[in-house]
Parts: sequence; C-alpha cells; structure tokens
Amino acid sequence: MDSDQILDILFYGWYNKDNVGDDLFEISFKKIFKNLKIKFTNNIKETLTLKYKLLILGGGNIIHPDIIDCLKQINTPYEFWSVSVLGEDQAAIAANSRRIIVRDLESADFMTKTKYKGELICAPDIVFTNYDPSIIKQKRNEIT
Repeated sequence: MDSDQILDILFYGWYNKDNVGDDLFEISFKKIFKNLKIKFTNNIKETLTLKYKLLILGGGNIIHPDIIDCLKQINTPYEFWSVSVLGEDQAAIAANSRRIIVRDLESADFMTKTKYKGELICAPDIVFTNYDPSIIKQKRNEIT
C-alpha cells in the first residue's frame, strides 16, 4: 500500500494470531466494507504511521493498557466494536472513543454507570450479523 494513500478505516485487533473470532471479524468486515479502503493490523504502532479516517479497535478484550499511549497520540476518531468492558481501567481507556459497541449487557450497564459521553450500543458480536456458513468452511480450509 502506498504510504501516502489515506485509508477509510484501519482495524486493530488480534488478526492472524490464531484467534478465530478476530479472523472472522476480518473476513466479515471485508465483505461489509468492500467498497472502502481498509486495512487490518495487529500492530498498534501502525496507528501512528498510517493515514486513515477512522480507527476501529475490536473485538473481545482489546481494551488494554498497551493501547493507551497510541490513542493519546492520534487525532483521528476511534471506536471500539464488539468488545467487553471488564472494569474501570478499561472504561477509562474507552472514555474518549466516539462510539463503543459492547457485546454483553454487563458491559453496557457498566459503561452507562461511567456516564460515557460517546454513542453506546449493545449488540451481539458483529461477525454474527453477517453470518455465512461458507466463511467458517473457508477459514477451516485455510487452517488445515
């Protein structure tokens, strides 16, 4: 990818790390956002070197202290998708995101109690909204 090219969305997660959930995230989003310039990375430092319009972090337990420094340095809007919020530390990290999509009611209740100012959505894991059984078969064939 040309270093001057501006991506529409940069996705950060545990891609290509034998994490089936995030690998399905990538497959699903490539289908959903097929007309956009997108990139998937598991290297948080790329959030500082690439040009993009939106950073999406997700899913699962992606809200951890390793990402704080990078989030403080970027000027681009960022969101958390299909995540769990397990405590005050994670809520503090997510506090400045413009949107958070949590995947369980406990996380939604917790974020509501923190008076989160962004858009809060509680929804099933997003990979299930675009479910296509052939995706699982395709992924299984890649693994074997």
